[in-house]
Amino acid sequence: MVVVFKSGVWVIIAACIGRDGLNGSEQLSRPVFASRLKKWIQRVSRTGALGKELMLLVNKSPLASTARRVVDLFHRAARKSRILAHPVVETPQEQEIFRHLNQHGWAKIPDAVGLDLRQRIWDECMALQREYHDLNLREKDRQKTIWNYLSDIRYAGKKPDENDPLVQYALLRPILNVAGSYLGEMPWLRYIILTESVYQPGNITYSQKWHLDFDDARMLKLFVYLSDVRSPENGPFRMIGRGATARVRNSFFRRHLSDEEVFSHVAAEDVIDMFGSCLSSFIVDTSRVYHCGSRMMQGHSRLLYTALFTAFPSIYPQATDTFSIGPASTSLVQQVLAPMSIRRRTH
Repeated sequence: MVVVFKSGVWVIIAACIGRDGLNGSEQLSRPVFASRLKKWIQRVSRTGALGKELMLLVNKSPLASTARRVVDLFHRAARKSRILAHPVVETPQEQEIFRHLNQHGWAKIPDAVGLDLRQRIWDECMALQREYHDLNLREKDRQKTIWNYLSDIRYAGKKPDENDPLVQYALLRPILNVAGSYLGEMPWLRYIILTESVYQPGNITYSQKWHLDFDDARMLKLFVYLSDVRSPENGPFRMIGRGATARVRNSFFRRHLSDEEVFSHVAAEDVIDMFGSCLSSFIVDTSRVYHCGSRMMQGHSRLLYTALFTAFPSIYPQATDTFSIGPASTSLVQQVLAPMSIRRRTH
């Protein structure tokens, strides 16, 4: 019993501090484990985010759906109107996107949907990329060194509103109709980021490994390529559809997996490489579809727009609205961008 208990404690602590996950054959040495544990304690102490860390752990386990239902139960009143008023697919085009997303866990967004906004986003991204490299900026203590966070320059300390072209694309009615139908409620736009994937020597790490996302138990991510991704050298978004994902085996606390681990359960033919030209767009339930990306070859980079939709409220304590609303904002925009602000005003 003592051995089982100690093993359980080890697994829990390792899951908490091992952001990149432990390989099935990997054993942390005592110095490495002690270092990770120290950093985890410092992070929790600094941010006061013990609740968030514990919920992240729960969300990495089969208990995620149960935790989501418990959160829903405690916020029935707040959720009722969002469920009743959520946008639904209307046109045949939207219905086809929703059908494919529901069946496979991903779908392409037709070029006709918001192409002008995607062009404006590209313009913004090009300017931010130049500014970022002119500043020679690399964020301190940044965990994912495979990415340059270009949007940090644009949004540093600010909450964008519906007039921002990056936000406007996520607010397009076809996008919201598909997201609302898939989530079964009014989608909550949690963040928008612009990233530049860059080559890093050495073994693949972090998001370059196969993984599921843990932003929420119900979520969707909207992507736009802001550079051509036509070959493996460009680090395409790679995924395994919902059917094949169900065959992948992971530990109780789900972790990032190597190619060898994934391909012991699925065939290489099950992998979908999302190649596309600049401005191509797609939507993925990254909590239900194993995926990886940013496996750049030297001399290549990839620019990407990412917007996250989740259920409301967040399963994580301390979640806040990332966007602002004005007095002229419609009820739909208010509910998508700033539901927490609205709730505070009505209480």
